[in-house]
Amino acid sequence: MKKIRYLYICATVFTLLFSSVLNTKALTKETSNIEHVTEANSSIKNSVISTISFLENTNLSIENSYQLYDINDSKSYFLITFNEGGYAIVTEFGNVSEYSLNTEKIPYIHDNIECDRYIYAGPLNYIFKTNDNIYVDSHLNPIDAIETDELIEANNKMLSQKDDHHSFRATRSTWYGIDASRFSRYTNSSWKNYSNQCGPYSAGIMLAYYQDYIPSVVNFNSSIRPQNSTNANSLISTLAALTPSSTGTLPSDVAVGVASMLNNYNIAGSYATCFYSSGAAWGTATSKIDSGRPVCIGLSGLAGDNPYGWHWVTAYAYTTDGGSYYYRSNDNHGNSDVVISYSWTMGIVYLNQ
Repeated sequence: MKKIRYLYICATVFTLLFSSVLNTKALTKETSNIEHVTEANSSIKNSVISTISFLENTNLSIENSYQLYDINDSKSYFLITFNEGGYAIVTEFGNVSEYSLNTEKIPYIHDNIECDRYIYAGPLNYIFKTNDNIYVDSHLNPIDAIETDELIEANNKMLSQKDDHHSFRATRSTWYGIDASRFSRYTNSSWKNYSNQCGPYSAGIMLAYYQDYIPSVVNFNSSIRPQNSTNANSLISTLAALTPSSTGTLPSDVAVGVASMLNNYNIAGSYATCFYSSGAAWGTATSKIDSGRPVCIGLSGLAGDNPYGWHWVTAYAYTTDGGSYYYRSNDNHGNSDVVISYSWTMGIVYLNQ
């Protein structure tokens, strides 16, 4: 999965939108034959600003808005760029489908392809309609047909949302991140938290995943845990011994334990350490997940609808359902595929690599 940070806020395999960050001069130069600047109405702008500012805990202001087309060749979407850098893709009703505050690679604009118009066909599906009415992708590969039954259905569903953000629930196909099947091995009794040490258990599952799938960053001697083992061996007990207040829930405690574990027992060739963030930190968490790295999510016992109370889980995928955001997680209770609400989050712990 691309490392550029994306958030797909309207849950569907195909949520429609596009965006780009580039100054107006460069945009006009590269695609001067395209109808670009179109003033989005104030409700769309306000929706974009409030949603992304909340998720990223930052202040944003809109630089420009540009018209985008759906697969039916209708003007149904807008590209919004920010003065602070970054972009968002929104529908004509203001629903945000994807955004990035990372300006290293902007879809469409940085591809520098001469075309008649941009067509958005869902996350990472950027289509160009050339002046000769030929559809191509960002690598100039021809696309035979964009009006498939699947895309038409997804497009119609997205556009029918309007302001009803909760008219459908997220399905399995809308999850972004690591496949749930990879976490089923971390569910037997050795991975279950029987001792009120959810912090070390969630962190242990995160480190075990690194060891199994990214051993160039994290690896341990077999005395700690053999690679690809279905058992925790001494990984979690060793980690718990290094964690200040191992039965506590503070992100700083969990992070200190992980950092100490890596400093003392990591035999991988590269330097790895641990960071933490108090608060929700959706952008940081989803950015790590987008790069194929799980993170530890701390849950607040003050969240009224949180059945876990004060707890830690290992999150490896995310999705959205209208205005609500969710993680897919291993809960160290023997369940490797549980849905956790973003609204329950009180902190995250993650590796630097």
